[in-house]
Amino acid sequence: MKKLLITGAAGKLGRALCAAAAGRYRVVGFDLQPPEPAAHVEPCVGDLRDASALTRAAAGCDAIVHAGALLDRFIGKRPRSEFFEVNVAGTDHVFQAALAHGIRKVVYSSSTEVYGTRWERFGATILTEAHPVSPESIYGLTKHLAEGVAHAYAANHGIRAAGLRYMTFNHKPPETMGLGLVARYLWARDVAEANFACVESERFDDEIFLIGPDTPLRQDEAVEAVWNPRAVLERHWPGSVALLERAGVPIRPNELFPVVSIAKARRLLDWRPAYTFADYLRHLESRLAEAPARA
Repeated sequence: MKKLLITGAAGKLGRALCAAAAGRYRVVGFDLQPPEPAAHVEPCVGDLRDASALTRAAAGCDAIVHAGALLDRFIGKRPRSEFFEVNVAGTDHVFQAALAHGIRKVVYSSSTEVYGTRWERFGATILTEAHPVSPESIYGLTKHLAEGVAHAYAANHGIRAAGLRYMTFNHKPPETMGLGLVARYLWARDVAEANFACVESERFDDEIFLIGPDTPLRQDEAVEAVWNPRAVLERHWPGSVALLERAGVPIRPNELFPVVSIAKARRLLDWRPAYTFADYLRHLESRLAEAPARA
């Protein structure tokens, strides 16, 4: 059984990673506070700014999943310098730890905020990994710089590096995410599985992957969905509009926006979200069918 060092193990993604690792990986859970107790998780309290602590934690590990970061919610609450110390220098420390122990695979969390936060600037373009980045916040900037750190280690030291640019994800039950599952939202468990797909894949050396919903929308439909989302929904999921209306789910303009392509993750990682909009529609059907019985 492989042993993974997971940074940020007590955070939102780290909790999902540790939970999904049960029965599959042994884990060293590195964070400022201990991760949730589990038989397969060895807690390791430490700071990403402490290179020696990371190097000690990586001993005996087969791969590193670097999910730790200073997140965007701390913008304006923490000094700008701290974002560089944690997100950029901390990523360098992760790769130094990998080098010290001969670890050849590092999977690290980036963000779609490398494209900026005002998605409307791009119109209804379906974004791919090739789209030019233009970070607008200190968080997005340091995430982009961390990608540069990873590229340098991959090029100069042969470490296989995978950077994952996530759409929004959370731990809420996926059936609560509604129309966001078409274009915008992900279940945290699916994001964890994307990380593990990178750990197991031998089909890349240094890549960036967009991780988002598995949407069938074409470019022309992404444009159409801005002003006529019902037509686009009905085209791909016949009967869905009536079902959503019966369930009291509003269909608002820009509901199916922004859209990213996960074609690269499907191709190189064989990954796609397990929970999709079609699953949500089946959940609604089941809920409505049960309502008369409860009444």
